[in-house]
Amino acid sequence: MNKKSFKVFCHNIIFACSKINNEDNINKIKKRKINFFEPGLHPLLNYNLKNSKIRLKSNLKEVNSNVYIICLGSDFDKRKKVDNKNIVSTLKKIGKKIYKDNIVLIRGTTQVGFTNKIAKKILENTSGLVCGKDFFLGHIPERIVEGKAMEELQKLPQIVSGSTKRCFEKSRNFCTNFFTKTIDAESCEESEIIKLSSNAFRDLNFAFANEISRISSLYNLSGHNLIDKANSGYERNYISKPSLGVGGFCLPKDVILFKTPVNKKFEGYKLFSSRLINDQSVLRVAKLIIKAHKKNSNKRSKILILGATFKGMPETIDIRNSPSMELSEILSKNNIKNLVYDVNGVEIVNNNSINIKFLFDIKKIEEFETIVLSNNNIKYKDILFNNILNKINKKNKFKIIFDCWNMLDKKVCESAGHEYHTL
Repeated sequence: MNKKSFKVFCHNIIFACSKINNEDNINKIKKRKINFFEPGLHPLLNYNLKNSKIRLKSNLKEVNSNVYIICLGSDFDKRKKVDNKNIVSTLKKIGKKIYKDNIVLIRGTTQVGFTNKIAKKILENTSGLVCGKDFFLGHIPERIVEGKAMEELQKLPQIVSGSTKRCFEKSRNFCTNFFTKTIDAESCEESEIIKLSSNAFRDLNFAFANEISRISSLYNLSGHNLIDKANSGYERNYISKPSLGVGGFCLPKDVILFKTPVNKKFEGYKLFSSRLINDQSVLRVAKLIIKAHKKNSNKRSKILILGATFKGMPETIDIRNSPSMELSEILSKNNIKNLVYDVNGVEIVNNNSINIKFLFDIKKIEEFETIVLSNNNIKYKDILFNNILNKINKKNKFKIIFDCWNMLDKKVCESAGHEYHTL
């Protein structure tokens, strides 16, 4: 999305985001302080704030608009039960504000059936207006990947739906002004399923890879190498690579949302066993790391985890549901000293409340007996080559390297005198 379209996009539109009453968050954005990493966002934000093209408010009573885009979705609580209180609260506030011909678009990820069975009723009850006649409701889920949001907003086709035929027409007319490609959904339910099924498919694909890795390990085989050979020259195969685990905000949440629709038509469907596999993956890999570490180390030895975020590429500072952070907690519970290093460690610590200890000086990597390459940021491969695998460095001591992403060459590691493990 270029500056011109972004400028138009923000004119007379109110975005309802998480923590809508948080004045502190509003002030941080005004000061260009954003607690996440998104290439290309800062220049656009700076341009639109500088030219007064964006109005930031924490109280809906202070604003009026003809279009409301709700960037909140369904969530789940600590018990992994669906929690809609934030989006429901926002819908009630918007319902008191809307008037004839207003458009309300839900951009966040919701349960199947939420838009028509919950959002529609809330807006009608609080406004006294009729959906499809007096105001127009649509569901247009975002499908961007963290770290490439600005790029994918321009090139990814946007799913567009409406609660009624007129709602769809209004939603589509609005979206075609800002997005180059759109896909018409038959209903809001179809739009909701498309979003949830996309993330459920990815989670299932990763779960399949992690299960292959588990089975391979029973025969002292590398799941990474096995999948490479299975995919090689065989066009019908595209098996993902195994990993320490599957984290982030969306995948763990969306699978739970998918299996608990509002109308409960497919409650308990067996497709969603992927969550069980991926949730157990970190514990399984942690046991392998602990076994290798204890075999060759003393009580005072430490483990360094390279990569704190839930994924390495595209680069991010997001540690929500991060397998690396979970691994650190498991190691600590087993009385194994460990630190986490991340190339964006300072930003991560400054923007999050965390108890896990971080290493900020990578030159101290020599102090660690076991090193875990936990995410696929290529920078960690370079760090290992420059500090550990360089044969010229005579100070190198024996290390155990656990490469969760198969990024290193086993022969290179072993020739440098280190023990190498992968999944």
